[in-house]
Amino acid sequence: MLSAYSLLADAYDRLTDDVDYARVADVFLRLAARYGQQEPGLVLDLACGTGSLSRALADRGLDVIGADASPEMLSVAAGKCAGTGRPALFLCQRMEALDLYGTVRTVFCCLDSVNHLSGPRALARAFSRVGLFLEPGGVFVFDVITVPRMARLDKLAFVREAEGLFCTYRYRFAPKTARLQIDLDLFSETASGTYVRGSDTVAERAFSLDELDEALAAGHMTRRAVCDGFSLRPARPDSERLTVVAVRDGTPPETIRI
Repeated sequence: MLSAYSLLADAYDRLTDDVDYARVADVFLRLAARYGQQEPGLVLDLACGTGSLSRALADRGLDVIGADASPEMLSVAAGKCAGTGRPALFLCQRMEALDLYGTVRTVFCCLDSVNHLSGPRALARAFSRVGLFLEPGGVFVFDVITVPRMARLDKLAFVREAEGLFCTYRYRFAPKTARLQIDLDLFSETASGTYVRGSDTVAERAFSLDELDEALAAGHMTRRAVCDGFSLRPARPDSERLTVVAVRDGTPPETIRI
């Protein structure tokens, strides 16, 4: 039996077809402009996956670097962005080992990629690498899912189906460690009409704002705003997804407790 993630690259876009990447790009760009980057310059799409956000940014005329740990995902991303007038540069790198050729003005990271970091130490390593390659005054925008969302998913199971694809998800949440375990079974149709099964278990970790602030400080960044989901609205105590805006400068963070 294969790992689900060895099959996921080709299936990922069909499993996330409910995500409006154009809207995410617009929200992230508006937040970047609000906090100092009216001209976003060279943009890093961190943990870019199959490049849907990279493509949305390139379609808006931006120069993009995409970084992801999965070569299979990057292969899809490169093909997706090849038809744009501004093809992106893609690098196979983990967030904690980011190593660019120079600095960027803006960094985006979407769809709870940050939650896949194992804990505060990995978070600090990743954010310190972001800060190393972010220009002074540059903006880092990312989203995270929260404890309320993880708690709501606890013990739930559901199925996603698409043409030639069948995927089951089962969730377990551990409040003491703020970890969500996701058991995946993915069935993908082959050219012969048979199905190949892949199974895997992945984990996501919820981070408090204090943990995020500490990790941002490791990259010489300061949190400037927290929004509710992929929107410009202020976060609420029960927000299930937060979009966080940080700046590579010394501005004190706003007082928000989630």
